[in-house]
Amino acid sequence: MLQEWFAIHLGWIYILSVGGILLFSIYLCFSRLGEIKLGQDHEHPEFKNLSWFSMLFSAGMGTGLVFWGVAEPIIHFSYPPVGEAYSLISAQAAMQITFFHWGVHAWAVYSLIAIAMAYFSYRKDLPLLPRSIFYPLLRDRVFGMIGHIIPQFGIRIG
Repeated sequence: MLQEWFAIHLGWIYILSVGGILLFSIYLCFSRLGEIKLGQDHEHPEFKNLSWFSMLFSAGMGTGLVFWGVAEPIIHFSYPPVGEAYSLISAQAAMQITFFHWGVHAWAVYSLIAIAMAYFSYRKDLPLLPRSIFYPLLRDRVFGMIGHIIPQFGIRIG
């Protein structure tokens, strides 16, 4: 019931936010910020860009599609956010939602979190954990109770 209210009344914020993240990710690729090395200055990449992209894409799509490739459209077809289940409209909406979840928008969100974690891990020698992203705001408190709460918040929201 609460999820339905959020989908109907605040879904536009979600769509707008993810669109903004996609635009920001594209900006990062082509701006001078995209030149920041995610490693120490003296290190060289272990893999070439195409190999690295292939590994990430294969791992992400491989693990997700094994289950969700069929399950997600069926779930949205059976339990659509709005409208009648098992209808032509719910089938179309199910595929649109699935394409949105597995398209460039989702990869932009993943990449933003991954880049932030990699930056603080490989450039600032912090643990490869979501809490490290908040180090500029929280300083050493990320290693205390607040740092333990950050991943829990992400799990509950996701």
